[in-house]
Amino acid sequence: SAASMAILSDFTGQNLSNTAWACATLEMTIAPLMNAIASAAIAISRQLDPQSLANTAWAFAAIEFRHMPLMAVIASQSLRSIGDWTAVELSSFAWSYARLGWRNVPLMHASAACASTQLSELTLLDI
Repeated sequence: SAASMAILSDFTGQNLSNTAWACATLEMTIAPLMNAIASAAIAISRQLDPQSLANTAWAFAAIEFRHMPLMAVIASQSLRSIGDWTAVELSSFAWSYARLGWRNVPLMHASAACASTQLSELTLLDI
């Protein structure tokens, strides 16, 4: 409902990414809800940690919900912190952008450079 979507403006980054993740896990594509999550995440994008960025990207990609303004903001924020990302966050993030067919060359290069320093931590599932 509209009332529940208004509450999203009070959510933290983790709350938003968890909500998006739950929708994706249940294969629920409710456009008004996903758009509201995207808008709320964009509004607090500077507060999103690597896990929230990666999980939000994964959730939108899993249900193939293409919200390019959100993905652009996630890419921008990710470039600022990608050196601190774990191997799991990197692989989830890379899968998300590949699934959506969205290319950001600077981000791809930064992700590859970061992942190359973490090769020993990657499992076959991550790759």
